[in-house]
Amino acid sequence: MTSRSLGYLVLLLAVASLAGCRIGAKDDAACTTAAADPDCALKCGAAATATAAATDSSLNTTAAPVVARIVFVGKQQACDCTRARISASRKVLDAVLSSHGELPVQTLLVDTEAELVTPFRRQQAFVVLPAIYFLDENGTVLQMLQGEVAEAQVVQILEPTGA
Repeated sequence: MTSRSLGYLVLLLAVASLAGCRIGAKDDAACTTAAADPDCALKCGAAATATAAATDSSLNTTAAPVVARIVFVGKQQACDCTRARISASRKVLDAVLSSHGELPVQTLLVDTEAELVTPFRRQQAFVVLPAIYFLDENGTVLQMLQGEVAEAQVVQILEPTGA
């Protein structure tokens, strides 16, 4: 082995050590980065893959965020087709909420209350009105629907699978 090859090997081992990965480790406890770095499995072997898979499955058991409130964005000055779409979507939303429990709904108009719409639009932009933002208790957008919506779309957000 040349001194250059030996230098590369030492460098590789040093980087792996700093990353917390034990190259060639044969047990799950030896690898400390498999959960955070799925590519670690390539370096550590099957033990890291098992650790990463166990970590991924444990992540799936956490509860999905719950919708705490809804922001419905419409428009005051709109063409007939947009007004019809806004009205139809609002009726769908109200129908679903009446049968699935009431949630606070804040109605905003993009053309007259742009400053109130902007924080939601920055989190997730819309192209077509209405925009219906489903927020968690911290005001973070969990989902957004836009345009004319169907009851099934709203129900899917309010009752996620596995809930």
